[in-house]
Amino acid sequence: MKTNLLKKLGVGMLALMLTVLVMGCANNGKTTSEGGNDMLKLDYSTAFSVEYLDNQVKKLTDADGRIIMMVPEGKKVPDEYQDADVIIEGKLDRVMLASATQGCMMRALDAVDFIKAVTTKQESWTIAEIADAMKAGTITFVGDNKAPDYEMIKSLDPELVLVYSGDYGLQDMMAKFDELGINYAVCNEYTEEDPRGRMEWIKFYAAFFDKEDKAVTFFNQAVKNIETTVKDAKKTEKPKVAWAMVSSGKVYIAENDSYVGKMIEMSGGDYVFKDMAAGSGGITLEEFYATAKDADILIYSSLEQYSPTLDSVVSQSPILANLKAVQDGQVWCLGKDFYQSIDKTDEVISDLFAIFHGDGITTHFKKY
Repeated sequence: MKTNLLKKLGVGMLALMLTVLVMGCANNGKTTSEGGNDMLKLDYSTAFSVEYLDNQVKKLTDADGRIIMMVPEGKKVPDEYQDADVIIEGKLDRVMLASATQGCMMRALDAVDFIKAVTTKQESWTIAEIADAMKAGTITFVGDNKAPDYEMIKSLDPELVLVYSGDYGLQDMMAKFDELGINYAVCNEYTEEDPRGRMEWIKFYAAFFDKEDKAVTFFNQAVKNIETTVKDAKKTEKPKVAWAMVSSGKVYIAENDSYVGKMIEMSGGDYVFKDMAAGSGGITLEEFYATAKDADILIYSSLEQYSPTLDSVVSQSPILANLKAVQDGQVWCLGKDFYQSIDKTDEVISDLFAIFHGDGITTHFKKY
């Protein structure tokens, strides 16, 4: 009996140890490639990858499928990657950002000191660390990303420029960088349809600075925070929510399968445009009014500095005054830092929950 009991305990302990081992492997931020190499584990995004080769060499694949090799000092580029799009040898010290949204990823990684140039003016930054560095002269403004000063960029000699492609991308800038021999990586977090996928791009940024562990810990905690909000939202009734902005007589709404539509759902809202496809051309005011007239809440998707008052919103189209949300005083706009807060996606979703179900105290939205 005693021997059988010990055997059973031994089997039980072995099973427990194996379970712990498997859980540890699943949660250490790594997975395995088809070739047997470690890869940075991604839960939501499929638009980039980070693979770990021998000799601490990293192979990064950006949003355009370009190969970027990170090679530690004293190590060699593997023969099969000699023709990679970008090869960076040694530590990366000088980075340029071609979008303000990229700054929040650098903030979350404590990597602002690596930024040497930006295409966003100092007064437009809501990230204090970057604005202060520009004031101190350690980060240089090189002009708008659609028409930057290429001579200045060349003189600053960035080792890598972070750009974006897609329908609204910087293809002209990338072509010029190809001509000048300036390295760049394509970061397309803005195309992600899941808000967690947008935030997961922090892992791509982290790989350039050997900060993957920090990124994984940061991201996992944010996802847990989002899961808590989602659970709370499931216990509540869903208010009808409209998310839109008027410009030049057109109304621009977020698609249901966009990150915005998913954030509304996660926060316990019933998105009134969930069955409506708009595309880049927007919808008419008549279509907007017919669908949103009885919505309980309107999130006016303009930054507060561009639409500072409710009157400034309604003046663009007086018909908006007849919306239930306007008459009930339930209209909100995006806070100044909204687009520089991808690293705070869990807070944004929590703010939406507060608007839909809670006390209405928010950080990333402003109530009219």
